[in-house]
Amino acid sequence: MSGHKIALAIIIHLSIIGGLYSQNYGDCSRPFPVCSKQTYHFDNLDGKGEHFDKLPNLRCSNEIFETNSIWLKWSVSKRGVLTFFIDPVDSENDIDFILFKMDDNDCESLEEVRCMTAGTTVGQKENLNYPCQGPTGLSYQSIDEFEASGCKYESDNFLKFLATEAGEEYILLINNFDSSKGISITFDGDLEFEKSNECLQYSKEQPITITEIVPNPTLNNIHLSYFSVQPSEVLAEVFSLNGRLIWKSVLESKPGVNRHAIISEEYPAGTYLLRMTQNEFSTIRQFIKL
Repeated sequence: MSGHKIALAIIIHLSIIGGLYSQNYGDCSRPFPVCSKQTYHFDNLDGKGEHFDKLPNLRCSNEIFETNSIWLKWSVSKRGVLTFFIDPVDSENDIDFILFKMDDNDCESLEEVRCMTAGTTVGQKENLNYPCQGPTGLSYQSIDEFEASGCKYESDNFLKFLATEAGEEYILLINNFDSSKGISITFDGDLEFEKSNECLQYSKEQPITITEIVPNPTLNNIHLSYFSVQPSEVLAEVFSLNGRLIWKSVLESKPGVNRHAIISEEYPAGTYLLRMTQNEFSTIRQFIKL
C-alpha cells in the first residue's frame, strides 16, 4: 500500500472513531475538569447526560431535576475564597446551579454548600421576575447561601462567596431550565485550583476536541464547534475521501468552546473529513455534503 493510501486509511479510521466519540460532561461521574481561574465557554447544555444523577436533599428545592446540564469539578490546592460568574448565552434563560463538596471523588456522598434555583414566578409581573433571570453565581456582595424557586423580593440571582481549604474537592452542577443554549463561566477569588490528574491528562492527551458539526448532513455551509484547553492557533483542514486537501485555515482558539463557519455550499456531494491540529495533536470528524 502506498504511503498516500496508508495516510488516508489512518485518517478514515480516526474519523470513524471521532464520529462515535462525544465529549459529554452531563454526568457527575464524567465532569469537566476545572484547572485554572479563567473563563470557560460552553455553547450548548444539551440534555441531562447518560445517567440519572441522584441529588441529595437541597435547601433551595426538593424538586430540582436535570434538563440541560453540565458538571464541573475541581480540587483546591491553596485555601481561599471562591467566586464565579455564570453568563448565559440567552439572557432570558433561567440558569440554576448547585455547588457540592465531594468526599473522595464519590458522587454518592455529595454535600450541598450553595444552591440556586431562583427563577420566574408564573403569573408574576415581568419586572418582578427580571432579577432572577440572566447572570448568576457566587459574589462578595451577596449574603445568602441559597435561593429557592421562583423570584421573591429578596432574590438577586447570586449567592455568597465560598471559603475553601486546601485539599477540598468540589463539583458544580449547572442546569439551563429553559433551553439547551449554553453558558460562559468565569472563576475568580484568591484560592488556587489543583492541577489534578484529570487536568494534566486532558491537557496532554486531548488538548482539542471537535464537539459538533451542524448541520450534518448539509446542503449548504457547516458550523463547527470545538473545545480547546488553552489559547492557541489551530490548523483546520478539510479533505475529500481520496485524500485531496479542499480547504485549510489557521484559527485562533480561546480556552473553552470555539465556533467557526466553514463555507461548504460549493463542495460536490460526498463525504469529507475535517481535521483539526493543535500542538501536534489531531482530531478528526467526518461530515456529509448532500
